[in-house]
Amino acid sequence: MARAHKDFVEACADAVKDSAIPLPFRYWSAISAVSGALGRRCWYDAGAFKIYPNMFVLLVAGPGRGKSVSFSLPFGQVFKALTTPIGTTPQSDEFNPMLFSYGLEDRPLYLVEDRITPEKLAVDMARVSRTDLRLTGPTTGTFWDSSLTMATSEFGTFMNRNDVYLQMFMTDMWDSKDQFSYRTKTAGEYMIKGPCLNWIACATPDQLVDNLPENARSQGLLSRMFIVYYDGEKLPADIWYGKASTNEVDNLRADFAEIAQMHGPFTLEDKLKDTARDDVRAGLQPEPSDPNLGEYSQRRPSHLFKIAMAVSASRSDKRIITEADWRDARWLMSEAEAQMPKALERFGVGKAGKIVSELKVHLADLKLHKKVITTNKLRQEILRRVSSPVEVEATVQSMERSGLIRIDGKQVFLQ
Repeated sequence: MARAHKDFVEACADAVKDSAIPLPFRYWSAISAVSGALGRRCWYDAGAFKIYPNMFVLLVAGPGRGKSVSFSLPFGQVFKALTTPIGTTPQSDEFNPMLFSYGLEDRPLYLVEDRITPEKLAVDMARVSRTDLRLTGPTTGTFWDSSLTMATSEFGTFMNRNDVYLQMFMTDMWDSKDQFSYRTKTAGEYMIKGPCLNWIACATPDQLVDNLPENARSQGLLSRMFIVYYDGEKLPADIWYGKASTNEVDNLRADFAEIAQMHGPFTLEDKLKDTARDDVRAGLQPEPSDPNLGEYSQRRPSHLFKIAMAVSASRSDKRIITEADWRDARWLMSEAEAQMPKALERFGVGKAGKIVSELKVHLADLKLHKKVITTNKLRQEILRRVSSPVEVEATVQSMERSGLIRIDGKQVFLQ
């Protein structure tokens, strides 16, 4: 069956172009949705291990930048239409009847939205475990699949910086190991067979840093997150923000159902193999140099293959990553990586550093709106953040000496 669109991700982004949602968020919400539709049923065979298309995508921006609104079309209207409540079967009254029209009654997608505890997430993943006869064989054995997508509009409602076990759980979910044993505090031990968690979340820079565990870098969680940062203006206030037409939503759902039925390994187009090998061996230049991305850099090839699989599936059911798919995946990754250090600017710094970082954001916002920044206004902002008045002048002097600001008379200029 031919798809209505040549590119699902492109069509999703274009369908809400009048909504003022930033383009990066429109693209990455749709990419995350495609990754969730593929789940564990698709992979790239790297020889010693398999790379699954699930991702941990974090949309990071200040308030009012359209982070959670970007979920509306790909997740709220498209993905959700192909799901059913966890635990329901085709015989249940609560089963989603739309799945029959899309041929997904035996393989529905599963979506968890907003607030959920790690324990409940583990229980839900164990409950969605199922076998897939299409991928089961005498040489491969029984193929288990516990694919699930989680969409979290507020990062802090799920991530707890003090929960060490949560870090380990999320790390294993990204790796999609063959099975994972999870012991809950109240419900006993759950065995998740074929776990594959796809996660998209929203956060302000403060929420990200305040809720991300301090050792997330050394323990590997941070390296498994793909951060998409946007520092543009807020969405303008209006009485109409635009939306996709009913016909367009129907077409996107039909295309998405085709993606959700894909299964089996992805391969590289023959003429791409040498280029891809050279790119990976050369370090996928430009390589991020920010210290917070040191461990992330080691997983960049895996991130790239995850993105490339989503880009390929968005365009074709053939499970072949083409030169165009690879090129576009590299561009998407490179564009996001260039902004990642800004999202993590306050991660791992002390109290004084966090205060200065907050002030930089505040001053940049004032500059963006062409507002005059006075020394008195700067002192007032510092006073709101420090515990003692004597720290005010010390902070002003530190910012000036480090070259972050320049003071001319009673005005402050952001360098």
